[in-house]
Amino acid sequence: MAMPKPKTESRYLKAPKPGQAITVRFMTDPVEFYEAWKDKKPVRRPATLEGSTFPAGSYDAEDAQGRPQKPRYSMAFGVMHQGAAMVFQIKQRTILDPLYALESNKKWGPLPGYDVVITAADDGKSYTVTPDPKAPLDENDALVWKATLKAEFNLAALLTNEDPFGYGASSRDPILDPDFDADNPIPF
Repeated sequence: MAMPKPKTESRYLKAPKPGQAITVRFMTDPVEFYEAWKDKKPVRRPATLEGSTFPAGSYDAEDAQGRPQKPRYSMAFGVMHQGAAMVFQIKQRTILDPLYALESNKKWGPLPGYDVVITAADDGKSYTVTPDPKAPLDENDALVWKATLKAEFNLAALLTNEDPFGYGASSRDPILDPDFDADNPIPF
């Protein structure tokens, strides 16, 4: 079977499409929230008893197909995928439950200790979550992640619809800043 490579053109990673697989290294604890949509933009509330309540009119009552919409539980993680620091939002229970089982298993432990392969079934209705053998983080990935943290990566910014990669003004890292002047690397 020749499987096409998943597209990752943005800094936001989605679950693989039917018949595809992705390999990720989880780098952060999750941010938990409920998500609905209003005017084609996400509306998020923290996954607390108070936060899961959406006031009337705070989100569109129907999806694009005219079906009633309910806020969905989600988790977002900071991950490394194909050498890039990304945000991976997961809504699917068939991904979240196996991840919880891996992290709760004494043999595997915390997710940042190994890569995880997530494969979508051909019918697109379920996923398989498989841990790779434990291994240290690739040296280049470690450098990219360190630069991401230095650039003030803030996963909780999702809760206010801000970009977690919204770098501070002091960030001039050439890996993360496309406007970095390589001929004049002095940031002042």
